[in-house]
Amino acid sequence: MRRSTREAPLPAGVRPTPAQTLLLQAALLPDARAIEAWDRWRAGRDLRTADLEGDAAGLLPLVAPRLRRLGAHEPAMAILNGLSRYWWCANQDAFHHTAALLKSLQADGIDTLVLGGVAASLLHYRDASVPPIDRIRVLIPIGRVPAALDALRVRGWRDTGTWTSAALRYRIATRLSDGQAHELDLHWRALREGAGAEPDRGFWRRSVPLVVHAVETRGPAPGDALLDAVMRARRSGVAWVADAMAILAAAERHIDWEALIEEAAARRIGLHVGGALGYLTDTFGAPVPAEVRPRLVSTPSWIERLELHGLAEPSPPRRSPRAAQRAVRVAADYWRAVAGDGTLAKTGALPGFLRDRWRRGRRPVERRERGERVPEAPRPKTGDGGAPGG
Repeated sequence: MRRSTREAPLPAGVRPTPAQTLLLQAALLPDARAIEAWDRWRAGRDLRTADLEGDAAGLLPLVAPRLRRLGAHEPAMAILNGLSRYWWCANQDAFHHTAALLKSLQADGIDTLVLGGVAASLLHYRDASVPPIDRIRVLIPIGRVPAALDALRVRGWRDTGTWTSAALRYRIATRLSDGQAHELDLHWRALREGAGAEPDRGFWRRSVPLVVHAVETRGPAPGDALLDAVMRARRSGVAWVADAMAILAAAERHIDWEALIEEAAARRIGLHVGGALGYLTDTFGAPVPAEVRPRLVSTPSWIERLELHGLAEPSPPRRSPRAAQRAVRVAADYWRAVAGDGTLAKTGALPGFLRDRWRRGRRPVERRERGERVPEAPRPKTGDGGAPGG
């Protein structure tokens, strides 16, 4: 733990695997090293039948333009181009539905700030085929959540999770579905790691104009978008790496590093952010100023130390059970939720927190047991052509 605190590495439990790293290098490196990484990743794989780990399939649309620019000869280019066309069409559909729900919310006077893939595609990638958008994420003021839910339910959106008043305190969002293939994460907090009664005041103040299919809204400032991207490293997948690099490439000169450091300190996530930025710098040459990482990791909180312990990859012969790791993460989430409360308030909040956590975990299971459809992200075919019309 002391070594992790001092160096703030990306925890082994969330570090991309060697195969995922090769695919990321093929998508992100600017020279012949990308071709070399792609050839190593492709060795022994048939893209028509490959079982891609994690969200690696979402990186393939980034590989095709990189290989074309580098003049690589790739027999499977038709499949890669087909995947790009598939996700271009799927993302256009996501933009359309995002615009419609933004109109619904704004008609009721509810401010909106778009997060995630929609904002990243329009503000940083500037390519409608990337990143693959599996769900829509929209942040609204916490006081307008009941009104927003009412407005969206009238228009056909339905909760896919459990909703109680306790959710406003212990969660950051609730998920809704339109009954088809579209899912919405309606956020009242931008990040799981908050501080104070208004943790997102800075996000709103620094937000930038964003237009989604002619609907005007707001998007996160580059530094806040980067913060959102790298904090996804705590949970799962590798798409955060591509998103973070796209933000840095498109908006490096516009990132307010001072604000990012202050935001990370207020949210007690300096170790997490420092570890992720260090990984990006060491592996992909991310243009992060040299002084940023030391400042991020200089004052770690005990909550972060606990979280890093929960994200660590246990090694033999003393491999701890995954249940123990989950317990550590739940404990860290609880202490973040009650930060700032008095001792009696913290003790009194524990039953409500555990009850909400249990409901959250049970809901998808109960829906499947009743035979209800639980929406999943679309998965493109990777046969010849790789997509409709391909």
